[in-house]
Amino acid sequence: FSERVLKPLLRQLYAFGRYLTPRASVAGLQEKLIVAGMPGGMTVTDFLGLRFLAGATLSGLFFALMIPQGSTSKALMFAAIAFVLGLYLPNMWLNNKAKARQKAISRALPDMLDMMSICVDAGLGFEAALQKVAFQSDGELAMEMRRVISEIRVGVSRADALRHLAERTQVQDVASFVAVLVQADRLGIAIRNVLNTQSVQMRIVRRQRAEE
Repeated sequence: FSERVLKPLLRQLYAFGRYLTPRASVAGLQEKLIVAGMPGGMTVTDFLGLRFLAGATLSGLFFALMIPQGSTSKALMFAAIAFVLGLYLPNMWLNNKAKARQKAISRALPDMLDMMSICVDAGLGFEAALQKVAFQSDGELAMEMRRVISEIRVGVSRADALRHLAERTQVQDVASFVAVLVQADRLGIAIRNVLNTQSVQMRIVRRQRAEE
């Protein structure tokens, strides 16, 4: 139903949603969709169509509820308000999805660093440890780590692949971890020591947040 009915409908409504969305907001929507993990494989085209569909549906519903009361002008006014509200309901949903995903990634990071640290201590290299942990784990962070591995395999440098990870997730803990790894790689510091230190530090940060 999603592939054959819903997505084609959203793409047909894209022009209306695009007209009602400021040009500067389109790039922001693309970035937010990436942070949210592209829920349901949704593209910007799909999302803009969804905005118009939500506005039109909510507007029609309010109009149908108000018109039996006999005041057409009042029904039109509530329908217009409902249409504007409907335009922003998908944005609220997307923001909540992005925040929930960022929270899940932040909570999973200390455990993943622990496992990577154990793998490196056992003699694996950084990329081998990353691959082992990513494919033996589930969750949003594991999926992002698999994407890092895929980028490295197609020729992207490790530093750039890690920077892309920080850009896609926009999680402060991930950004800090990536910055430390890139700096350590540039200075020739052993990855083993970096992982051990970061693992301890991230766990302390998570404990402090729990205490707060």
